[in-house]
Amino acid sequence: MTEDTLDELTEHYEGCRCDAESCSPTGSCSCISRFGPAFDASGRLQDIVPHTDLLKPVFECHDDCSCGQSCCNRVVQHGVTAKLQVVSVGHKGVGVRSLQPIARGSFVCEYSGELLSEKSARRRARNTDPAMHNYILAVREFFGVKLMTTYVDATYAGNVGRFINHSCEPNLFVQPVRVESAVPRVALFALRDIPVYTELAYDYSGGVNTTAKSDCKLTSDIGEQTVARKPCLCSLSHCRQVLPYDDTLFVS
Repeated sequence: MTEDTLDELTEHYEGCRCDAESCSPTGSCSCISRFGPAFDASGRLQDIVPHTDLLKPVFECHDDCSCGQSCCNRVVQHGVTAKLQVVSVGHKGVGVRSLQPIARGSFVCEYSGELLSEKSARRRARNTDPAMHNYILAVREFFGVKLMTTYVDATYAGNVGRFINHSCEPNLFVQPVRVESAVPRVALFALRDIPVYTELAYDYSGGVNTTAKSDCKLTSDIGEQTVARKPCLCSLSHCRQVLPYDDTLFVS
């Protein structure tokens, strides 16, 4: 985390006091009851929502809970369980593929990096040419009645998630998941069933304005400057031609 991470995100959540080894989605588990059950008995996300303006928070049980590690409400905290491989993907450079089939709703991996405040994200974005690769991911969700944005930068610290490419027709989507505090882990889940040896991809916009025609310009006006945009290489028939970026980070 950076030193200017938002202080309110450090709030720690009290664990549940469920008696069973695994909490019940229909029981009185305090972790599950905050926003309702998120996972089924197989650990797959029940609500497949690829649009960030519709996301609801997901809370997992954690070390302060009385349930065990096999609890159905513990998924992302166990880390990557699917077999993934970083490979060359031709003109796109490197990417990530699955070495096994992945079922719809399954957790794939986190997008790990430095958690930034909006101030830090703006500063870094302004020092990065939009035509160059940008590892700052902005994820928006409704946290109760409040719209919350989480900024994660994988430029200097990250995991396999930083190698996953963008696609205008992705097979993964972003879902913030909270374990012990309001600081979310930015998790990638399967949007549909994914066959073995398939390249993994998600929408870098996080599902925001994915069909906006204004996003398809090869140049953008930032302040008084007109800058080139980084082209999208997904090669799909409805490709938006350029990679999405969060233009709010460039506006004072």
